[in-house]
Amino acid sequence: MPGNPGTSGNYPANTVLATALFSAVQYAASIYIMFTAAGAYVLGIYVLYVLLMELKLLRFSCTSCYYHGKACAFGKGRMSSLIFKKRDPKMFITKKISFSGLVPELLVSLIPISAGAVFLFRHFDIYIMLSMILLLVLGTAGNGYVRMHLACRSCRQRILGCPAEMLFSRRSREGTL
Repeated sequence: MPGNPGTSGNYPANTVLATALFSAVQYAASIYIMFTAAGAYVLGIYVLYVLLMELKLLRFSCTSCYYHGKACAFGKGRMSSLIFKKRDPKMFITKKISFSGLVPELLVSLIPISAGAVFLFRHFDIYIMLSMILLLVLGTAGNGYVRMHLACRSCRQRILGCPAEMLFSRRSREGTL
């Protein structure tokens, strides 16, 4: 099965590479849009925001995840262990997230899409439009595919308890209706 961690608990290198490439394309499209639509100064602020969001993830999620020190599907477990010490795994399981709590992460894509839309109203640019479409497709259907087929399906942390799985799981949503 693609993305299935072996007995070592590490995801295969090809899965980590695929998800890293997926993220790199999203970031490249975002950076292109922000630089073209808003300039170098605003791009710098945006890149700082993205870096802070990544550090927040590495510090507050990855440190208590099963994959801390291992190759998770996104390669962040190993990265986190280089910077931060492992914390109590119960912190991961008991963490509660909500759709409103995801807004800061959603802004990583919504900011460049919004900047691109404003730019397009003033000056049409096919490359900005194509970058926005790429970002929308990757951020929705692409992200769903990566998580469903490469990451979450075989994730050991999901089995132990994952707040994102609980938020997005059809079973948990139907149980709360």
